[in-house]
Amino acid sequence: PHVQFSLLHVWSTFYLELHTTLKQFDKRDRHGLGAHIDSTALSILDYLLLAKVKQGSARLLILDKLDRELVREKILVRLAHQIKAVKDSHYIKLEQKILEMGRMVGGWIKQEKHKKEQV
Repeated sequence: PHVQFSLLHVWSTFYLELHTTLKQFDKRDRHGLGAHIDSTALSILDYLLLAKVKQGSARLLILDKLDRELVREKILVRLAHQIKAVKDSHYIKLEQKILEMGRMVGGWIKQEKHKKEQV
């Protein structure tokens, strides 16, 4: 439960930074890459909330999807930075939050696999 609450908190701070960043994209990037970045961030939230209520193998599957979405988000944010749509300062903050969430999800997956082995 603690990991889930912390993860939700980190996601919230990530999304607030992301929202500020996306508002600064030019129109073309905002409706293209920016929309994909935003959509991925919201699907991360969906998987996070779903993983909270599921148990066992179903939770592990969802956590795996959550982990893949985090990788996707990291790639998209990096791409936005490479095309200069995201300033260095925003990129560093976003990247740190994505990596932090990735570590937390990785720990959660490890915890769930350990539980499964105990049964």
